[in-house]
Amino acid sequence: MYLNENWEYSLKGEPYPYVRLPDNNLNKLSDLLDSKIGYVFIRNTFEIPNDFKHKEIALNIGQIKIASKIYINNHFLGKTGFFPPHEFTEGNMSFALKIPKEYINLGEENTLTICLWCHGYGSIGSVPFISEYNDAEESADYSSLIYSKIYLILSIILLIINFIYFFLYLLRRSEVENLSFSQVCLFTGLYLFVFFYGEYPFLKPIDISYLLFEKIFKGATALLTGYMIVGFTRDFLHYTESKQNKYFRFIITLIA
Repeated sequence: MYLNENWEYSLKGEPYPYVRLPDNNLNKLSDLLDSKIGYVFIRNTFEIPNDFKHKEIALNIGQIKIASKIYINNHFLGKTGFFPPHEFTEGNMSFALKIPKEYINLGEENTLTICLWCHGYGSIGSVPFISEYNDAEESADYSSLIYSKIYLILSIILLIINFIYFFLYLLRRSEVENLSFSQVCLFTGLYLFVFFYGEYPFLKPIDISYLLFEKIFKGATALLTGYMIVGFTRDFLHYTESKQNKYFRFIITLIA
């Protein structure tokens, strides 16, 4: 059962009133806040048919940014991400949450409520749905594979290539294009880190803010990758770059 309609939202939650969510848009919930920072409460009511009586039921909630607490009929179902003061998201990981039978009303109205913390980001990446647990979990695993795990594989491959070409440069110092190519692979691999870190808790840099994390891995590494691509192209073509050009490229990259 896809929950793609009848969403309501509140900026204060219960017992304050909820109003209809414009266009049922779950991708830009932070836009509901003037500063795009704060809590948004959304809810949806639905009926679970009686033929689910003997089945394990689950909610597939997809990807959530930044952090959320999820309730069914006022029963706490689970959470994603981390709330302030140490806010952090789960990246592109998708979630399937099992719903205990005692939490639901078969053949009657049920209410799904999500408390979402927004800070620039504030979104649910796909339409949530209710299904049998195996189906919901399989869908979440597939989504995590496509949007998260594959980037981990690519990042590892790029880091291995980085080491190979760096050691080739150490063996043959005259071929400087090996060094610049290894740097392209290094910073591209670090940029991909933002897509898969939610899969592995030991990778989460909890000692830094989420904003600083985004600045480093989505901002700085992307700029440095572009900087290194120009350097690799120069070295591969054996083009002699003037000092003025080198300084200029370095300065505008540093400013950015």
